[in-house]
Amino acid sequence: MKRIVWITLGWLVFLSTTQAASFDCSKSKTTLEKTICTNPKISELDETLAKNYDSAMKMLSKDGRNILREGQKQWLHYLKVICAENNWKYKDFSECVGHKYSNRIKDMQTAAIPIGPYLFSRIDYFYVAKDNASNQPFEGQTSYPRIDEPMSEAIKEWNAQMVPASEADKGEGICDGSQGDMSIYFKVELATDKIISVKMYDWWYCHGAAHGYGDGNTNTYVLKPKLHLLD
Repeated sequence: MKRIVWITLGWLVFLSTTQAASFDCSKSKTTLEKTICTNPKISELDETLAKNYDSAMKMLSKDGRNILREGQKQWLHYLKVICAENNWKYKDFSECVGHKYSNRIKDMQTAAIPIGPYLFSRIDYFYVAKDNASNQPFEGQTSYPRIDEPMSEAIKEWNAQMVPASEADKGEGICDGSQGDMSIYFKVELATDKIISVKMYDWWYCHGAAHGYGDGNTNTYVLKPKLHLLD
C-alpha cells in the first residue's frame, strides 16, 4: 500500500489526518498509477508532495484549503494530459512525470509560508491546449500570491489587486496573435504591516522559435493609510 496524490471518481484524495486515502499498487490500472508504483524515484516524489501538501493544508484557513485543493485538481489533470502528449520533450512518460512532480514540490514551498505578520498562500492555474501545426501541446501555469491570514479590508483589496496583475491568458495572443507556452510565477520579497513587495516573473515560448523569453518586475504596495502601488 502507498500514498498517492490522485483524484478518484472526481474526489481529491490525499493521505492526511483529515482526508486519508491509500492506494493498493496491486490494483493499479492507469499508466500514471503504474508509473508511480513501479518507479522508485517517482514514488519518492509522490510521497514528498503528499507530505508537503498535507503540511500546507494544516496551516491554511478553510478558504485557503479550498483554493489549494482546486489548484491541485488542475495540476493533476494537467499532469496526466501533458505527459501523455509531450513525447517530443521527454524521452518517456516517466521522465515527464518526474519533472512535473519536482516542479510541483517547489510550488508547495510557498503553499503556506509565514512572511512578516502574514501567512501567504498561492493560487495556481494550469492549462493545456492542442497545437495542430507543430503537434506539440501548448502548456502553461499562472501562479500568484495570496494572503491567507490575518485578513483585513486592506489585505482583501491587496489579494484582489494581485489577480489582474499576474493572471495569464492561457498563452493566447502572446506569439503574434497565436498561442504559446506561458509561465507566470512570484516571490514575496518583503512583508510588513505597512508594505508588501512582490517580484513577478513571466516566461513564454512560441513554438518553432529558437528559444523562449522571460522578464521580471518588482512591485511594492503601501498598505496604509490607503492601499497603493509605490512609484
